[in-house]
Amino acid sequence: MGMTTPSETHLSTTPPLLRAAADLLAALPHARVLPSDVHHALRRSTPEYGAAQAALEQYDTFLQANGAGNWLRCWAAPRSRDEVATELRAAADTTQAKR
Repeated sequence: MGMTTPSETHLSTTPPLLRAAADLLAALPHARVLPSDVHHALRRSTPEYGAAQAALEQYDTFLQANGAGNWLRCWAAPRSRDEVATELRAAADTTQAKR
């Protein structure tokens, strides 16, 4: 019996968390967001740290695959709130399709 990683354990909860975070970001009053805003939105979407971390990792994987670089991993300039919310929803759809 193989070991599962936290990301694998939470794979089924990742799409709803990414969508919930997208909704929270889309509702922010300011037009630009930072990586910390994404982190906060994911933590507000679930009380379970592992699930939030798995969703964050999935979004980061999506960004890497789509040429957005290391935006979540290092200090970066703010990005469009709407663009980030759209990316989170697309990452959720991608994760959903993998299952």
